[in-house]
Amino acid sequence: MFPQRPFALSGPRIRLEPLSIEHAEGLWAAADDEVFAKLPYDCLQAIPMRLQERPLGALTLLRRHPGRLSDDDVHLAQALADCAALALMHWSTEPARADDVITRVQSVIASKTTLEIAKGMIAQYADTTITKASHLLTAYARQRRIRLSETGQALVNRDMHPAAVAEAKPRT
Repeated sequence: MFPQRPFALSGPRIRLEPLSIEHAEGLWAAADDEVFAKLPYDCLQAIPMRLQERPLGALTLLRRHPGRLSDDDVHLAQALADCAALALMHWSTEPARADDVITRVQSVIASKTTLEIAKGMIAQYADTTITKASHLLTAYARQRRIRLSETGQALVNRDMHPAAVAEAKPRT
């Protein structure tokens, strides 16, 4: 009833749109797998996994009832497949060590603290609020296409005077 391989997972034959196969018992028999042959699924949905339109494989959904997925379900399944593809591309074989996590958290806290100190310096110099100082700091970094953290670090290290940031014109 079904061909040996209804869809390819690699090469030029990979499908870029979802595939639905009803009455999947023939598929399991063709796969020569006794375990799958005993499963009570009547429908297989293959959702393409891709990253920036580059095919990576397929997410297989097994269903007990035959029939195509609704448009909303296809959209949701595609979003799940896209998330899975992204997770696979960023997955590391090395488990995260506790020290790595602690180091990352400490780094984020240090950056946030530096930015808060820089905002305080600007607010004090310009005699304004922290919110306005934050807008000035962001505007300065954007206008010069430099990272906000670098600008904050330069202020805190006294490599830059707060007057330079206070003169920046925030977007309105």
